[in-house]
Amino acid sequence: MLASCDLMIVGSKNRAEAFGMTIVESFAQSIPVIAPMLHTGVNFLVQQDKTGLIYEVENEKQLRERVDQLEKDPQLYETLSKSCREFYNQNLTFEKFKKNLINL
Repeated sequence: MLASCDLMIVGSKNRAEAFGMTIVESFAQSIPVIAPMLHTGVNFLVQQDKTGLIYEVENEKQLRERVDQLEKDPQLYETLSKSCREFYNQNLTFEKFKKNLINL
């Protein structure tokens, strides 16, 4: 189901969204993410203009602008798509978690 999506939007409003496994799943499929600035693990994953786009919590206008930005700029979309997959490969695969756990 997720593989058929072009974009994932995180709609969380508070810091209860500490990390976001749906973001990891999106990155694994090379799907860019638009997420709110929650100052949690969400923003460790979704970094402005690197692995996705950020909007201020409950700022509907800014969220719409971010969606429009990706819709109007295919090069940005491609860049984010590649970057989020690279981030996944470098940091989020099972093998990476396993290696980091063993190193602890």
